[in-house]
Amino acid sequence: MKALSSNSLVMVFLLFLCSIGWGAQWVYLDELDVSRAVEGWGTTRRNQSVEGNPIRIGGKEYKRGIGTHAPGYFWIRLDGWTMEFRAFVGVDDEVGSSPGSVEVKMIGDGKGVWESGVMKSGQAAQEVKVRVR
Repeated sequence: MKALSSNSLVMVFLLFLCSIGWGAQWVYLDELDVSRAVEGWGTTRRNQSVEGNPIRIGGKEYKRGIGTHAPGYFWIRLDGWTMEFRAFVGVDDEVGSSPGSVEVKMIGDGKGVWESGVMKSGQAAQEVKVRVR
């Protein structure tokens, strides 16, 4: 399970560009059902920002990912599988000069397994690499 929390103001956007490895197989978050995602504003979108624009973080464009708005949550049920979870997370550049910050947390079985610390608009995406079961 992955949970997001935020100290953000309005207009803070997140990216989840993720690959999940099952043996030699990779599954991308944009291939999963995002209907269970919960966002603070707008609609969670595949391969676009929450406003329908290309996903850009820190000046870099990402072709794949999930655009959502803080505060939000996204669940991934693992059903006993062991895998490597990889993602890039950050504040989408479409917020422009709007001040905002966000903190991304990954939680598994009720325990924190990864935290981004506070990220601000204009900063590069942070990479997440966590082995989960």
